[in-house]
Amino acid sequence: MKKHLQTIPLFLLSFLLLFSSCGGGEGATLVKIGETSFSTAFCRYLTENFKQTLENGDPSFREDGANVERLKKNVLSSLSETAAVYHMAREFGVSADDCLSEAEEVCAAALENEYGGDAAKMEEALSARFMTKDLFIRLYALTLIEEDVFLYYTGEENGLINASDEIVRKDVEANFLHASQILILFEGRTKEEARARAEEALARVESGEDFNELVKIYCEDPAMLSNDDSYYFTKGEFAVRQFEETAASLRVGQTSGIVESDIGLHIVKRLPIEADYVDSHLEELRSSFKTRLFYEYKQQIADSLTVSGEDKLEELIASAIAEK
Repeated sequence: MKKHLQTIPLFLLSFLLLFSSCGGGEGATLVKIGETSFSTAFCRYLTENFKQTLENGDPSFREDGANVERLKKNVLSSLSETAAVYHMAREFGVSADDCLSEAEEVCAAALENEYGGDAAKMEEALSARFMTKDLFIRLYALTLIEEDVFLYYTGEENGLINASDEIVRKDVEANFLHASQILILFEGRTKEEARARAEEALARVESGEDFNELVKIYCEDPAMLSNDDSYYFTKGEFAVRQFEETAASLRVGQTSGIVESDIGLHIVKRLPIEADYVDSHLEELRSSFKTRLFYEYKQQIADSLTVSGEDKLEELIASAIAEK
């Protein structure tokens, strides 16, 4: 399992699912959130990708009468978070045009380096991900906009947050967790095989064997195995939410049962926050603290924005689900 602070990697699907394009570009506006308009083409792109994700995780997805609402919730959440990014860009004076120009340069480089200058080949590859070249550029530009917004908000010289040593230490005590885990991956085996191995590991945990030694024997999380301090993290810092939620539900020293996520089965043990670790990793913890504040502020804005066009979005989603 990988720690996840929503940093800005290269432009592929897992990251792009979080974002949309603003205004114009590819068809008429379908949804407007706050001052940001979203095109029909992008809403369709987002819908198709979320639909694919839900179908992969749930074979009965199409037969589930609540699937339209499930998809709509995911799409609207993503659109609202994106609208919040543009809202902050306007608030902080971040130039969207500069980011768009840089994204166009990146796209041109990708065309040459990854597709040998073959525009048709690039369009075909993007189409397989429900994208076009224009949408690709806008999505990448958005990653740059959010990065600039993030740097402005977390830059202490701008006075928006206080991340002094004293504040960070108090926050670590109140809002950080320290936990270890045994992770049995689904990849390369059936779910039944994974569960049998997880149950074997849990039986040894419950019999009183040393958890750290069992991690070495059973755990398939490379980051866990290479980290002598286990995981220190704050809210929203992990891509696998089940791990974070389980750790938060435990008392210090307590071990969970078997918890399932999309990637595998987890046995989680909550550990104490150690003062020596905090002292020697204060800068890393400060970064996590500032990142959490940024995403909390973004979510606060997203929740405050007015949405129009929900009925049209619902029609688009229903149509996408009906397609075989």
